[in-house]
Amino acid sequence: MSEGVTVVDEAPVTPERAHALAPWAVLVAVLTLSVVIRAQVPVLVLADAAIDDTLAVRTAAALRDGLWLGTYDQLILAKGPGYPIFVAAMAEAGIALKVGEAMAHAAAAGLVSLAVARISAARWVAVIAGAAVALDPAMLGDEAARVNRLGFYASVCIALFALIVLVVCPTGPRGDRPAGLLLSLRVLVRITLGVVTGAVLAAYLVTREERVWLGPSVALAVVGLLVLSLSRPRSTFGPIWARLLPPVAGLLATAAVAAVGVGEVTARNEAAYGVRQITDFSDGSFADLFDALAAVDTGPPRDLVPISSAQRTLAYQQSPTFAQVRTGLEVDQAFWVQVSCEAVDVCDDYAGGWFPWALRGAIWAQLAPVTSAAQAEAFMARATAEIRAGCDTAYACRPPPIAAFFPAVEAIEAWQVTRLTATGVDALVRFRTGSQPERPGSAADWERFADVVVGVADTPEAQASDPPGWVRSWRWMVTGVFGALLALLAVPALGGLVVSLSRGTRQERAMAVVGAAAGVTVGVRLTLLALIESTSFPAIATGYLLPVFAPALVSVVIGTWCLARRVAFQVG
Repeated sequence: MSEGVTVVDEAPVTPERAHALAPWAVLVAVLTLSVVIRAQVPVLVLADAAIDDTLAVRTAAALRDGLWLGTYDQLILAKGPGYPIFVAAMAEAGIALKVGEAMAHAAAAGLVSLAVARISAARWVAVIAGAAVALDPAMLGDEAARVNRLGFYASVCIALFALIVLVVCPTGPRGDRPAGLLLSLRVLVRITLGVVTGAVLAAYLVTREERVWLGPSVALAVVGLLVLSLSRPRSTFGPIWARLLPPVAGLLATAAVAAVGVGEVTARNEAAYGVRQITDFSDGSFADLFDALAAVDTGPPRDLVPISSAQRTLAYQQSPTFAQVRTGLEVDQAFWVQVSCEAVDVCDDYAGGWFPWALRGAIWAQLAPVTSAAQAEAFMARATAEIRAGCDTAYACRPPPIAAFFPAVEAIEAWQVTRLTATGVDALVRFRTGSQPERPGSAADWERFADVVVGVADTPEAQASDPPGWVRSWRWMVTGVFGALLALLAVPALGGLVVSLSRGTRQERAMAVVGAAAGVTVGVRLTLLALIESTSFPAIATGYLLPVFAPALVSVVIGTWCLARRVAFQVG
């Protein structure tokens, strides 16, 4: 051997090392399998869905061409740009859209595994939790196959939840390194995690408008894990400030990066359209105008009709500005009444889910040609002020709703919400999100999809409409297995979470906090969808349910682990 060369023998693969790596090898295989299976599901093209799929594709095309969201019109700022940005990125990279979405979901599932492993050190449980998320059969259905933000949004939601857990999870005991060095490393790791979490949080905030619904579960996870971190003995885990510093630094990094991401979107919208907001649907004067109209009191609210013709008539009489859209709203946009009639059997007025679009159409038609969002904002703000000025003089007004587009409290019937929540639970255990027939639209509509979305054929005739038979069989089998496990284990898992929170070890309590937070996610969204369906439009057993399946699976896996640990402890 020549002088000066040192040979280092490779570390042998011991049985212990192989045992430690085996779970992660299985996880990688499952994540890969999930991507391969979902890649076999063809894109479901709804090329005539002007306010949904087509809008996402049109906006993505403008982003790809360097035109930000495109030429201003009434739809440009109706929805956040998060999903169109993703679609444009996939187009630019030449990656099939559904493969990209499958990879995003697999990454989210991997983050779930890391979070569970970090909390519990139970590698196989972590793999089961991540595998359950990755193989979620709802992601093989029609709603997830659309060029629609809900499937992508579901992946963002569970990824954000897992990252938050990783950012705030309790630190380990003091090691052999010098205390200052160990603390610095921990802070650096949490800041790095915070940067990633902030980017995902920004994506969450700019993708859909119902941003606060994930707040309760995130708050429970953050507060619960921080309290557990503080409750550990100082002699082993260091002073309180040293335990708090890494997660707090991670949370600050999360907030800073998210603020930068959202700020970039709002700044671009201000430069292009004259308003500093994510969307004009929920962030600007449109929501205020909707609330002002809903507050006009003409008697008991009517089921499924958020703003009745009687309320609109009083508003026309009070507001000269709003009166300008009377013909447009009562005549030109009446086709939305026909949609309401077909969907929810409300045939003489606008039902909830369709009135906002009728109102938008009437306003922007009145202002045409509208060259900037600032013009529409000024018009709606003026109409809002005039309508509110009539309260207690021209008519009585109800208290404002607790949130934009939220129904009046007196319109909510507890029994109906309870019944619909139970319907949502049934849809959850059956992994039902509805089905959609392909709608190719016009030749120009289809051409736009084929141009932007990798995975859409040049013509409707060349586009595959169904996945292979083995994929349908796989979905049927996994739906049955997962559905049975959810139905059988949900109640025992809930018991395991409760017992572990009250009597478990610190590790079990930390896992129970995460499992309970995931369960709160399910409860909040199911209740929200039940409220929407009882007062506005069908929302249960649709694509709106997609963000629920992953946290439900995680909660049941963790709760079952907690129960098994408690039973083993009692037997032992």
